[in-house]
Amino acid sequence: MPAPDPSITPAQLERGLKLGVVEGAFAFATFTLTSGAVLAAFVYSSGMGAFQYGLFTALPFLAQLLQIPNVALLRRWHDRRRMTVLFASAGRLSLLGVTAALLFLPSEARAFAVLVSFVSWSAFSALAGGAWLWWMRDLVPADRLGRYFGSRGSALVAVSAPVLFGAGFFLDWVRSGGGEEASRFAFAALFATAAAFGMVSSAILAQMPHAPPAEDPRQVPLRRSLSLPFKDLNYRRMLGWLSVWWFATTFTVPFFPVFLLVDLGMPVSFVTLLLLVGIGSTVVFLRLWGRLSDRFGNKPILAVSVPVLSAALLLSLLLPTAPGLLRVALIVVIQVLLALAAAGADLTAWNLAFKLSRGPDAPSFLAAVSFVRALATGLGPILGGAAAVFLRGTSIQLGLPVGGGVPLLEITRFPLLFAGAAAAILVSAALLSRVKEEGEAPRSALLDALRLEADDGLMPGVRHFAAATTVTVQFIVDVQEKASSSLDSGIEAIKGAIESVSGAEDDDDDAGPPGPRGS
Repeated sequence: MPAPDPSITPAQLERGLKLGVVEGAFAFATFTLTSGAVLAAFVYSSGMGAFQYGLFTALPFLAQLLQIPNVALLRRWHDRRRMTVLFASAGRLSLLGVTAALLFLPSEARAFAVLVSFVSWSAFSALAGGAWLWWMRDLVPADRLGRYFGSRGSALVAVSAPVLFGAGFFLDWVRSGGGEEASRFAFAALFATAAAFGMVSSAILAQMPHAPPAEDPRQVPLRRSLSLPFKDLNYRRMLGWLSVWWFATTFTVPFFPVFLLVDLGMPVSFVTLLLLVGIGSTVVFLRLWGRLSDRFGNKPILAVSVPVLSAALLLSLLLPTAPGLLRVALIVVIQVLLALAAAGADLTAWNLAFKLSRGPDAPSFLAAVSFVRALATGLGPILGGAAAVFLRGTSIQLGLPVGGGVPLLEITRFPLLFAGAAAAILVSAALLSRVKEEGEAPRSALLDALRLEADDGLMPGVRHFAAATTVTVQFIVDVQEKASSSLDSGIEAIKGAIESVSGAEDDDDDAGPPGPRGS
């Protein structure tokens, strides 16, 4: 591994940024094979349920709680590249424990060994992530954050598509011919492949340029450094909104594949194809959001993501229980909107944190974001899984009171959870509006530019898809603005009525007690 170089040339920087894209593609392939639809299929094929799936989904996020003690390590160990490579490699090799457990351990010991392997992978990945965030904050030029991470994220998601597609059809093929025993061997092979992809990522990370930190975080005492992010009013507001967003999204979005697989009985291959639709949407909009965030700021994109994600979750209430073309079409629309909102929020939330985390205390500020993310995204899937178990069998019938009743909707457990999370996300918009970002533009200006960007520089088929999706986004935002305006008017009317009543009572009190009759 090369020694840190205090002076990185422009050529070295460009080479390093390109290596970052390639490295990220292998790292994301590892993530793809250990999360989402693949993880859901693994958990349910192993005889576990929604709560266990929520627990496994939460582990990588709960491990982010290690970011707080990790600050002390980062203050002492300034070779962030070495720290990233060593911890990331240890975590990725831990995935081989899942393979070994599936191949060699008896069924009664298998679940515990798998859990230990996932805990180890999550913990080491969290420690590596803290060093990587600080490293990338200094390596990527501030005026290219949006474009670089947008293009990088788009490439990562695009490369992961064949990995997910192949894994889904591989599992269906194995299950159709070999049954439960063959399925166990198939998952063992997938986790071994995930570990191999991860080690390739580590090897590439070791070749990327690294300069010593520009500021020494030891300039500020550790205790004061850890408290600074929570004393900064603007940063605290950002953390408050992020906690609501991350909790609500992980409370619901990871369970959308479970809803399709378990409650609606969709095959793994269909869910995999659906996720590929989401991946395609993410690839398109990550590039668009990346370019726009450098021009209009990160907060306006987050302000668009809020109503779009809420609309996607609320659309699940309209899904018919019976198979049909309408159900498939609605599911595709929901997946596209989920991908669009997640692409915007995932990119710009961290870019906003980078932007507000400057100076020698940057590790502490970034650690605070990771800490809040750990709490929110760790509790989200666990509580979501517990709620799904608690509401199993729940069904709410809505209809018109005409004759014997005309049924309209049947709301089951997961759509009920999705609707509650959508309401929380919409309410969180008030928190987001109070966050201040230097150079932020109005949301309307961003949407105007998004329409122009969708019509420019994309292939014809992709351009038409992006343009149609952009029109849908504009419609959703318009509905939210009108609903918010009506709600505000209603609240003001209620306040005015209360003040009028209070004023009338005060006038009666000022008039004194009534005199005797006949006076």
